[in-house]
Amino acid sequence: MKKGFNGRSGNYRTMRQMLEASENRGSTHHPFTAPIDKHRKWLENPSKLHITGQYYDLMLNGVELGDDSTHIHNSEEQARVLKILNEGTTEINHLLNALSCGAPPHGGFALGLDRYIALLVAEGDPSLPVRETFCHRSVLDIPFPGHRIL
Repeated sequence: MKKGFNGRSGNYRTMRQMLEASENRGSTHHPFTAPIDKHRKWLENPSKLHITGQYYDLMLNGVELGDDSTHIHNSEEQARVLKILNEGTTEINHLLNALSCGAPPHGGFALGLDRYIALLVAEGDPSLPVRETFCHRSVLDIPFPGHRIL
């Protein structure tokens, strides 16, 4: 592979793929991802197969370094998404109650620092596996101080 760096960020992706062959519906990111504004009305019609969510990936040389999403901040919209996905709300009633009190739009970005450092060490070559750059707990034969953080 040619050495060097070619970065790009991904576009919004499909929030849910509603499988046409069955009644199985699933979230491609997580069920708390907010839809883009122009697709919010589609939540009223679950027969729509693709609703685009507000999340994207940060890519470098074809490796996902991190991702971001904006979360649903309206309890009625969150309950509607869970109903479309055939998920119960019993275990997250505390979240729905909190959202009903009012919540601002919120989200976050998660960076895979190990993947980023692996690319830096390999001078942009994505074929070097992360485990060859970092000592993961699963490949260690002996415990060491701090092993619980890996």
